[in-house]
Amino acid sequence: PIYTGILCVVFGYGLYIGSIFKLIIATTIYMLFYFKTKYEEEKLQEFFEEYKVYKATTGRFFPRIF
Repeated sequence: PIYTGILCVVFGYGLYIGSIFKLIIATTIYMLFYFKTKYEEEKLQEFFEEYKVYKATTGRFFPRIF
């Protein structure tokens, strides 16, 4: 939820201001969070065996509805 909240604020602010530069920064932050969560998930899978099942049913930044 923290990464999602930060992404929503950053993208929302970039859209509100109408700045292409701020949207590029927001996209860069998204890419940073994507690779950071990928690394974190690898470490969680090493530590928790059941994390793979949890990961299959949960979205990375937003919950899976279907």
